[in-house]
Amino acid sequence: MNNNRVWIAFSIVAVLLIASCKKAAMSTGTSATADETATTTTVAATISNTGTYMYTLPSGNYAVTTQASHATSSDVVSGNTGSITYSYAPATDFVGTDTVVISPTDSTHHNMQGGCHHGDSTASSKIAFHITVTAAK
Repeated sequence: MNNNRVWIAFSIVAVLLIASCKKAAMSTGTSATADETATTTTVAATISNTGTYMYTLPSGNYAVTTQASHATSSDVVSGNTGSITYSYAPATDFVGTDTVVISPTDSTHHNMQGGCHHGDSTASSKIAFHITVTAAK
């Protein structure tokens, strides 16, 4: 008898959670991906062709979606303190403009509406870096 009550209670909770997730997903319009809902922030930077450019990103998860054409390194890096940085080093002797696009991903951030994951991320915009590389003096 007690096992039946536990099973019934568990079933009711499961049904309520599923209904809550569906309702929250419908009300938040979560069918769009992070890439589709992101705005684009443009960052212009100028560095020497012997330097490295570093940009601290807002909290969230990011991936390079358009890679630099003239770089020895162009990566999103997580620091020991939890900071997230984009790092760019130009190719040897390159002088000109390089472009990189960083986009938010939704791999670990959760919206806690009804305990459901809806792909929300605190990273809300793409970042387009236009990096002008000058000759070292």
